[in-house]
Amino acid sequence: MGDLLLDLRRAARGLARSPFFTVSTVLILALGLGANVALLAAARTLLFRPLPYADPDRLVRLHELDPSGGRRGVSLVNLLDWREQATSFSALAACRLRTFALASPDAPGDAPGDAAVRVVGAGMVAGDLLAAVGLAPSAGRDFTESDQRDGSPGAVITDELRRREWGERADAVGASLLLNERPFTVIGVLPPGFELPIGGRVPELYIPLIRADYGGSRTVRTLEAVARLAPGVD
Repeated sequence: MGDLLLDLRRAARGLARSPFFTVSTVLILALGLGANVALLAAARTLLFRPLPYADPDRLVRLHELDPSGGRRGVSLVNLLDWREQATSFSALAACRLRTFALASPDAPGDAPGDAAVRVVGAGMVAGDLLAAVGLAPSAGRDFTESDQRDGSPGAVITDELRRREWGERADAVGASLLLNERPFTVIGVLPPGFELPIGGRVPELYIPLIRADYGGSRTVRTLEAVARLAPGVD
């Protein structure tokens, strides 16, 4: 014990004689510890936080491969064929991110005809997206097959967008939206915390992908696809 105290006194005197070295060492140690704490916190969030989907271990991403074996997006024509023919999935969908100018003409606080315009990311959906991730709207409904086939002007919005545009209303189902000045009606609101990154960004709302615009060629591979494995498929 005496030797330890003696060593500590010698170390303290040495540090006192070199204040610049002491301060530099302490700062380096603090920065290193801070970086490690931040890294561990990020790893915990990314690796150990449960995904906000039902049975996330049943979800898979789908890709097409180019002749060299590189991953590509999915074409709508192939996606529709997979939905009809594949037996490994209980639900299969794809999405494409697009940026829109959003206005909410009936949102509280906006004067009639003077709705604020905001830029939002919208996911253009083909297939059973919510069924694939195992969720249902907290209010309203999901897209139907006819919505997607006909390009119905309906929108399913996130709870965050609902709160931002309409405050604490019970829901925004039936409200009007303008996307690039085209009218849409809110048909559903997603549960709080719903996130599905598309193109490196989390969309704030979803609309049907117009098949006539994207379904003409197997070589147009612009969609990100997700599927839910069927029962019994490992």
